[in-house]
Amino acid sequence: MMHYGHSNALRQARALGDELVVGLVSDSEIVKNKGSEPLMPFEERLAALTACKFVDEVIAGVDYELSEGWVNTLLSEHKVDFIAHGDDPCITADGKDAYDYPKRIGKFRMFKRTEGVSTTDLVGRMLLRTREHHIREGDRRYVRSIRSSSLHDSDPQASATLDLFHAGHAAALREARKHGDFVLVGVYDDETVHKLHGKVSGAPVMNLFERALSVLACRYVDDVVMGAPLQISNDLVRTFNVDKVVVGTVSESRRATKAPAEAAGGADPRALPQHLGKLHQFTSPLALSSSDIIDRVMAKRSMFESKVQRKRVAEDEYRETRGFVEEA
Repeated sequence: MMHYGHSNALRQARALGDELVVGLVSDSEIVKNKGSEPLMPFEERLAALTACKFVDEVIAGVDYELSEGWVNTLLSEHKVDFIAHGDDPCITADGKDAYDYPKRIGKFRMFKRTEGVSTTDLVGRMLLRTREHHIREGDRRYVRSIRSSSLHDSDPQASATLDLFHAGHAAALREARKHGDFVLVGVYDDETVHKLHGKVSGAPVMNLFERALSVLACRYVDDVVMGAPLQISNDLVRTFNVDKVVVGTVSESRRATKAPAEAAGGADPRALPQHLGKLHQFTSPLALSSSDIIDRVMAKRSMFESKVQRKRVAEDEYRETRGFVEEA
């Protein structure tokens, strides 16, 4: 799974040099070294990684271990200057440090692991359907993450839950990009998402800030509106100079316990942009939703529960022995 912790790792790695080349490990190598298949298969991970704005090139299907032969290939054929990774350990199936060789030859750079997020933690939230991570706030005006210095002639806007940012989101945002030169994404607050999905769901798995950070790392997105209203209003359209409201055919609302209109108090959330002629729908390139990701976890619940327990032990050991690493 790719989350904002990975995005921040890629941002730091990119800051260490001029270009960032990322090796994406194959599914078979993950099974071999981690004992189970990844939650997101190779093609989905490749799509999400390619969409990250900090990545310049992806080498697909690489080995988990940075062996002497593979490192020499990276240095000679791919013109890589050094290998970078976070300060968290990567151990191969036979108990070795996966980055041992580049460390020994002085071709390794370390950056700080992002605290407060991990795939283990997110899977745990799915299994327990917990709400402890949700941000509970009263009514407030939505917040834009970055103030742009100028308005844009074509400013498409899309609002969504965007939980567990995945290949389907990346593909939809790439399509949205075709509708204008500045893509503004509205991210619903936690209470709105929870209202849509029902009180027993635990949705969203990632809170508002975590989801906004994940979306901001996408190369097709220019800015986000945190806490965007479910019902698109004249105030939002005027405030952010919205030229178009674009929506895909695949939506989390198809799995919600309440229809968007019901959650919005009976009004059609898209009535205004439709009336103004600003509503544009496109065919979603990929029929994948966050609910599909959660279903994968639930379908193999016992396996993921065991994996979460093992990983938490390893993470506790890491926290006990780690030293200070400066963030790039």
